[in-house]
Amino acid sequence: AYDRLCGEATGIKLDRPTSDGRTRLEPKEATSKRIGHSPDVWDALCISFAPRDVPAELWVDKVG
Repeated sequence: AYDRLCGEATGIKLDRPTSDGRTRLEPKEATSKRIGHSPDVWDALCISFAPRDVPAELWVDKVG
C-alpha cells in the first residue's frame, strides 16, 4: 500500500496554470494513463484531509 501511495503521489504532474495564475494538476485521466491505473489511494488520502467548511466550487476545478 505504501509503495502504491508513493507512486500515485509522485506520478501526478502539474498542468498549465489557470488564467488567474492558480496552479493546476493535470487531469486524472492523464495521470491514470501514464501510471497505468487510477490514483484512487492518493485521492482518498487527499479527500480525508480536505477542509469540510470550504465550498466544493472553490477547490474543484470545473473544466470545459
